[in-house]
Amino acid sequence: VIVSGRFFFNENSTSLEVVLKEAIGRFGLPLVFYCDNGSVYSSAYLQLSCARLGISLVHSRPYDSPSRGKIERFWRTVREKFLALLKLQEIGDVEELNGLFDRWLDGEYNRGYHHGIGTRPMDRYMEDIKLTIKKRDSREELDMAFLRTIKRRVKNDSTLSFDATIYEVPTRYIGKVIECRYPMDRPDDLTLYEEGRPVLRLQKVDVHGNAELPTLGIRFKKEDDQE
Repeated sequence: VIVSGRFFFNENSTSLEVVLKEAIGRFGLPLVFYCDNGSVYSSAYLQLSCARLGISLVHSRPYDSPSRGKIERFWRTVREKFLALLKLQEIGDVEELNGLFDRWLDGEYNRGYHHGIGTRPMDRYMEDIKLTIKKRDSREELDMAFLRTIKRRVKNDSTLSFDATIYEVPTRYIGKVIECRYPMDRPDDLTLYEEGRPVLRLQKVDVHGNAELPTLGIRFKKEDDQE
């Protein structure tokens, strides 16, 4: 059974995260994530996310096409029985394309009879699931597992810079290297962590607002306050 699938304009970690989180949300945590050796499947980010969820990340051997035979056969079916029948000029955007793909995947592929296994993929899955214990994580737990981690040294003005954006940090962290995490699809949602626990969400520095703050200049003695 195909647990999730999407079309994207780019093959990157964000695309993989979207599909993997959707698959886990629908069918529960897998024991093993078996994939090829492409860069998106070999990133430290994916290794860390799988470790947080207790999933074994296993890569196929290089140049061993037969070990990926099932998924290659699936993509052949997609080309012949889904893409070949589309009227691309009538599809407005990639979201509409993914909607059509969802309906085909759930209706025709997963619930259609397959001669190779002698049954429907969904029926085979439901029979096999009786023999295993499936763990399910909440949406919040999945989001936490897929957070990206960065480390930054806090500047003397109690700020740090990330992704061309400046964030305010409590003054007690000045000069220290701190750990921050953020969702892949929301890089501006930066949270400070200590010993693996969230402390606070960092706020962006309002550069324009700070530039408009009034200034009283430099004062050299107390008498200046009385003038």
